[in-house]
Amino acid sequence: MKLKIFMPTYRANAIVLKENDCLKDDRLFNIYTKEKGKIQIRITGGKKIKNKLAAHVQPFFEIDMLIAKGRSCDRVAGARSAVNFSGIRNDLCKTAAACCLQEVVDKLCKIQVPDDRIYSLLFNYLKLIEDSRLKSWELEKLISFFSLKILGFLGYRPWFEICVYCQKKVFGDKVYLLPAKGGIGCSRCVKDNDKHVTVNKKTAEILGLAYLENTDNLLRLKIEKNQSEEISSVAKKFLEYQLEKPLLSFEFFRTCL
Repeated sequence: MKLKIFMPTYRANAIVLKENDCLKDDRLFNIYTKEKGKIQIRITGGKKIKNKLAAHVQPFFEIDMLIAKGRSCDRVAGARSAVNFSGIRNDLCKTAAACCLQEVVDKLCKIQVPDDRIYSLLFNYLKLIEDSRLKSWELEKLISFFSLKILGFLGYRPWFEICVYCQKKVFGDKVYLLPAKGGIGCSRCVKDNDKHVTVNKKTAEILGLAYLENTDNLLRLKIEKNQSEEISSVAKKFLEYQLEKPLLSFEFFRTCL
């Protein structure tokens, strides 16, 4: 007679970040939870058509989960959809924008390092994208502000207010972007061998506000399309410097513009 082993369980509010490859009938997901931060979970038999749990564990939902602790990977014991971001799934550009948010969190966050700010920011920005009437290029602003806020939460905040070398205010219409130094430089300090990109000073000032202002105030800023593109390019450079790899969802989003 086989003995049933009951594993301890816990409840979690979760948002799916990514589905991972799995050779068996199971499905593996990276999710971000309020309680434990980013974790990996398994749905046993999740690839089978009749599996009821798999239907509830999908992108663009907030999910109320019952999770059983496992030796190598926790297992989903129960799940129900708490919030359905249906407006994202019904719009290709919004879907692409939401995928950017999920990839940023998945790539930057380590396993089981909880941060309520990250969960709340991800949820609120998904809701903002769903409800938004912004044009496709304006959604690019949201992605940039979200990315910079996440970098700040994780201790990678780039400094756009002063020169990273002399710690003085940068004057002139142009500033030098220095991803490897974590900020901007002035013409007096930046050397020819510094890897840098020249950007508009106004763009740098807006990027600096991403950490100081709430999202409602950021969206009220009058930003033209070409400036939005420059802001997005700067945010992407800082992200990819930290990750040391390109962000595939960002490339997909660009095809939707």
